[in-house]
Amino acid sequence: MEVTLQAESVSAADLGPMIESLITPYLEESYPESFADAEWRSHWHHRLQGWLQDDTVRVRTLRTETWVGFAACRLIGRDGTTLAELVDLYVVPDMRRHGLGSHLVEDVIAWSAQNGAREMSIAIKVRHQTAVDFFAQLGFSPQRLLLTRWI
Repeated sequence: MEVTLQAESVSAADLGPMIESLITPYLEESYPESFADAEWRSHWHHRLQGWLQDDTVRVRTLRTETWVGFAACRLIGRDGTTLAELVDLYVVPDMRRHGLGSHLVEDVIAWSAQNGAREMSIAIKVRHQTAVDFFAQLGFSPQRLLLTRWI
């Protein structure tokens, strides 16, 4: 199946329906250990609202009758240059493997380049080989090693 959709910006009026149909399933799938915590979900929703009001952040969505995917990236100044960070990417499970994720990533890369970025990064969990392979196909490669510790 081939799906062709235009990436679109999210308006404030779209935020509630988008959270219900797209963001809630994303959070449940991506963060199952935190999803049951209503305060955590509320924090995430406020984070999304902040992104929509920030001109250094781009949130793009794809939809048919309902939303099927989104990407969010932000611009970060660093040493006189601008770095773009792909903060989140999600496509609903039954719409994956149709090029939608690639379409969203290419959209935010183009926006980032137009806004002065020369590099885009994304942090991926080491155990998420599918994501590593997906981003490698889009030209991303390991450049740094980020070590974390839960505290």
